[in-house]
Amino acid sequence: MALPITELNAVKPFKTQWKIQVKIVHSWTQYTQYSGETVEMVLADTSGTLIHATVKKQQVNKFQRLITTGEWRTAENFTVAKSTGKTK
Repeated sequence: MALPITELNAVKPFKTQWKIQVKIVHSWTQYTQYSGETVEMVLADTSGTLIHATVKKQQVNKFQRLITTGEWRTAENFTVAKSTGKTK
């Protein structure tokens, strides 16, 4: 069964079965000693809700070519974590 589209304001950290449709508002590559190279993004849904997203170093090569500012994308089955100021 296909997952329904979830608005960003309803996404919570207690499960991984989400499907969102978002526009990539801004993206950049970041490198830190703690997390290595990551791709950071600001995403927005149709209601204008914004969220910060990170593609971890293990997945950068797989997803970086799909990340284009201004493009709409659908993402499924991802994790959500509270912002702690540190990335893993």
